[in-house]
Amino acid sequence: MIKGLYAITPDETNTGLLLTKVALALQGGVSVLQYRNKLADQALQTQQARAILPLCRQYGVPLIINDSVDICLKLDADGVHIGADDGNLEEIRSKIGK
Repeated sequence: MIKGLYAITPDETNTGLLLTKVALALQGGVSVLQYRNKLADQALQTQQARAILPLCRQYGVPLIINDSVDICLKLDADGVHIGADDGNLEEIRSKIGK
């Protein structure tokens, strides 16, 4: 069960600025962070999520990846957020676990 503040990253293509915002959110007490960047291609999404993950680990905050099972698995993130049209839930759970 998720408790506390669940933050979602902004659509930010500047990775340095994004990391600053994420660090401030983590310092502010975020309980769960969802990486979401609809403006970025998959390469930038992977790069940004890879940069955010150590910050989340430092604060003991789970990192959830938006819409990308591949990035979640590649980085060993804590979970993936999927929408109703993003795939079969049972199939995704078989790939990433509970």
